[in-house]
Amino acid sequence: MAREPIEMLIETVTPELPDTRTIRLKWPAGHAPDFLTGQFITLYWPDTPGYKRAYSLSSCALDRGFYDVTVKREGKMGTRVVDWAKPGDKLFVLPPAGKFLPVFEPQKHLI
Repeated sequence: MAREPIEMLIETVTPELPDTRTIRLKWPAGHAPDFLTGQFITLYWPDTPGYKRAYSLSSCALDRGFYDVTVKREGKMGTRVVDWAKPGDKLFVLPPAGKFLPVFEPQKHLI
């Protein structure tokens, strides 16, 4: 089944380091996907649909109503996000994917 893109507004852009920003993408009304911590989303700008980039979610699956991704200034997409993305801009988002997920074992440390 094809994954359909969803247009989302950038709600906030938070500087983390001089070359790194966290962007918060607000879910549109009625959007309530199921996803798991550790998955990624694929982003692209409306004016460049041929250039897509996948980013790991930095928000937790328990957080509802938005996706957070933390982006470093690398490559075309990372440079555009870090240098130019602002609240109110729109990005297309492909639904969360990926199977590289944490395995929670009560007697083991994740880190």
